[in-house]
Amino acid sequence: MNEKFFHHKSKWILCWCHLVCLISLFNAVNAQNTAYKQEVRGVWITNVDSDILNSKFSIAEAMDYLASRGFNVVYPVVWNKGYTLYPSATMDSLFGLPQDPFFANQNRDPLAELIVEAHRNGMEVIPWFEYGFATSFSQNGGHILSAKPEWAAIDNEGKLVVRNGFDWMNPLHPEVQDFMLSLFREVIETYDVDGVQGDDRLPAMPVEGGYSEVTKALYRDENGRDPTPINIDPTWIQWRSNKLTNFGGKLYRMIKEHAPNLTVSMSPSVWPWSRQNYLQDWPAWVDSGYVDIVHPQVYRWDLTSYQNEIRRLWGSESGTTTGYVDPSQEILISPGLIVKAGSRFNPPGQIADMMRFNRNYDGGGEVFFFYEGLREQNSFLGDSLLAEFYTEPAIMPTRDQLWRPDPLIVLPDDPAISLSGDWQPDTTSAGYRTSPQVAAPGAQSRFELEVLAPFSATYNVFTYIPPEAVGTTADTLYFSYNTPRIVRDGAYSLSRPNSTGWVQLGSVYMDAGDRFDMIYFTSEQSTEPTYIDATMLMVDRAESPDLSIEVSFTSTDQELPFTEEHTLQRNYPNPFSQSTSIPFNLAQPATVSITVYDLLGREIERLVDHVVYEAGDHVVTFDGNLLSPGIYFYRLQTDRFSSAHSMVLIR
Repeated sequence: MNEKFFHHKSKWILCWCHLVCLISLFNAVNAQNTAYKQEVRGVWITNVDSDILNSKFSIAEAMDYLASRGFNVVYPVVWNKGYTLYPSATMDSLFGLPQDPFFANQNRDPLAELIVEAHRNGMEVIPWFEYGFATSFSQNGGHILSAKPEWAAIDNEGKLVVRNGFDWMNPLHPEVQDFMLSLFREVIETYDVDGVQGDDRLPAMPVEGGYSEVTKALYRDENGRDPTPINIDPTWIQWRSNKLTNFGGKLYRMIKEHAPNLTVSMSPSVWPWSRQNYLQDWPAWVDSGYVDIVHPQVYRWDLTSYQNEIRRLWGSESGTTTGYVDPSQEILISPGLIVKAGSRFNPPGQIADMMRFNRNYDGGGEVFFFYEGLREQNSFLGDSLLAEFYTEPAIMPTRDQLWRPDPLIVLPDDPAISLSGDWQPDTTSAGYRTSPQVAAPGAQSRFELEVLAPFSATYNVFTYIPPEAVGTTADTLYFSYNTPRIVRDGAYSLSRPNSTGWVQLGSVYMDAGDRFDMIYFTSEQSTEPTYIDATMLMVDRAESPDLSIEVSFTSTDQELPFTEEHTLQRNYPNPFSQSTSIPFNLAQPATVSITVYDLLGREIERLVDHVVYEAGDHVVTFDGNLLSPGIYFYRLQTDRFSSAHSMVLIR
C-alpha cells in the first residue's frame, strides 16, 4: 500500500485514544476480579427441528440470547446424516461430499460462524459428533455404506445393523475407526474450539452388531474361537465393550496430544442400559481416564423417573455410596435434560425441580436438549434459568481460569476513532450495535482506530460488514493494521457470498499493552458508498494456550433444599370452566408479576404486574369466560425467581 495512506494523528486524538484504550485495558484485566461459579451451563444446537444454523444472523442472535441467560458452553452438531456441517477434507477425499449439501449450496461454514459468535459472548464451543458410528437414518447406510459396504455393522443373521432407524457402521473395523478419528482431528486442527463431544452413538454399537468378517476374525485371533451367535452373551458383550472403550482411549490421547486444554466430553445413555443396548461401558471410560466430563442423557418426562436415575448414578444424596460412579474419581458429571422433542415439551417448573434435585448431589451443572425448548412458550425456561439458577457468572468446571475473555470491540461512534473525508452515520442501516459510518463514492476517506492489547496473546482481527455494504464499494474494503511486530495491508472482497456480519481480516500476536492501529480507507475509483462498522480483537486460544487469566470462585452450596423459597402452586379447580384460583407463597416480600399465556407462548393476560406482596400465602383469580377451551400456562416471576404451571379450560 502507498505510504500516503498513513499519517500522524493530532495530539488531542492521541490523548483520546490513549485514555479510552487504557480504560479498556483496565476493565479487561480487572474483570478477573469477578467471582465465578464452576458449573456446566450448556445446550445442544441441532440442525433438526431448528433453524439456528440456517443463517449467520440467526446464529448470532441465538448466541446473544444464550449468553444473556447465563450459559457458558454450546454443543453444535457437526456430524449427522452422513455429512459434516463444516467443509471436510476427509469427506471430500473419501466420498466426494465435503459438506452437508444445504450448507454447501449456501457456501457457508456454520461451525466457523458459530465459533465467532459464541466466543464473542465468552462461551465455549464443543462440537458434537451426533451420529457417531451411525451413517444415516432409514437409508440402508446411505452414501457412505454404498461407497464402503465393507464398513457396515452386521448382525448374527448377516444383515445391516439398524437400531431405531439408524444405520450403523462397524466401529470395530480399523478403517472406520481411522475415519472417525480423522473427522475429530480435522476439527481440532482447523478450528479454535474448546473441546469435542461423543454421543450415545460414539463410542458405541448396538448389541446386535459385531458379526462382520473383520470383527469375527479379530475375535478368533484373540480368543481362539468364533464369537457366540447370542449377541447378549456376557463374555461377548464384554469383549466388544472393551474394544469400544479402547477406541475412546485412542480418541482421548489424540485430542490431548494435540492440545491438552481441549475438553473431551461424552454424552452416553444412562448406565447400565447404555452397556446392555449400545455396549457403552462408560463407567469404564471414567475409570480409565478417557473422558473429562460426562453428560449422561437422563431424558425423563417426569420428576420421579429423573430422581430415580440420579439416585442410581450417585447412589445416595451425599454422592458417597452405592452409585455406579465412584466419587473418588476426578470426573465431572452433568446430566443431559430433555426440554423438547418434536411437539412435546418438559414443563419449565418440572425442569427446575430436576435441577434443584441435581444440585443436592455432586453434579456439575446440566446440558439441555435442545435450544428451541428454552425459547418456547415465551421463553419460560430461559427466563426461569436466569432468574433462579444462573444469576451469577460461571465458567466450565474443567477450567481453573477464565478461558474465553471478552473480546475488544470498537464501535464506529467511539470518540477515540479518527475520521477524515466524507463520513456520516447511516441511521437507516443495521449496524452491529450502532449505526455504521458511510462515506461518499470516491471520497478518499479514512477511518482510524487505536486499542491496547489487554493480554499477551495471538488475536484474530475481525471487522463487521453491515448488509448494506455488500456489493456497494467496487466489491472491496481496504484495510491496514500495524503493531510493534507486524504491518499488514489488504483488501476484503464484499462480493464474496455471505460476506456480511463478522469477517476475519487476519491474526496478530501482541504483548499486553501493545498498541494496535487499524486504518480503513476507500477507493478513489469507487462509484458506490463505503460502509465501515465495528472492529473486534478476539483472543485465539488455539494459538495462545498458555495465556493464564486468574479468577476467584464462589463456593457452590451442595446442600440446597429440594423446594424453592417461593412456591407457585397448582390452580384450583383444574380443569375449570369459568374461573380458577392461582395460589402462591412468598418466603419474603417480593415484587411479583403473574402472566397467562396460550400454547403458542402469546400473552393472554397480565394478572399481576410488578406488585409488591408481603411474605406469606396469596391467591389471585383468573377469569377464562372469554377464552376458547384449551391448555394455558401461567407464570409467576420475581427478580430472582420464576415458575410456571399449566391449566385446562373446559366448557
